[in-house]
Amino acid sequence: MNGNYCRECGGPTNEPGIGKCESSIHDVDGAQRVVAKIIRDLRRRRELRREWDRIAGDIQEEIRDVWCSYIREELVREGEARELFQKLIDEENHGVPQA
Repeated sequence: MNGNYCRECGGPTNEPGIGKCESSIHDVDGAQRVVAKIIRDLRRRRELRREWDRIAGDIQEEIRDVWCSYIREELVREGEARELFQKLIDEENHGVPQA
């Protein structure tokens, strides 16, 4: 490793000062940003950084994808719960939506 890490995903970069690696993680949605922050946090912790760096790149990508899917599932559930709650409130107000 050359000691240069991407500011967004924590992955290694090939050139100093580039700030970003060439990973597709940078075409991100909210879940990917959360996962990138988690990985960045892991990489700041000495022993965890070593362990993460020992994992093959394709496996790291699989881990990122699975974590993103977990986050997206929870966000969908949260959104569904909010919609149901709002529907109940609207019904309680005799069908008059509240702003």
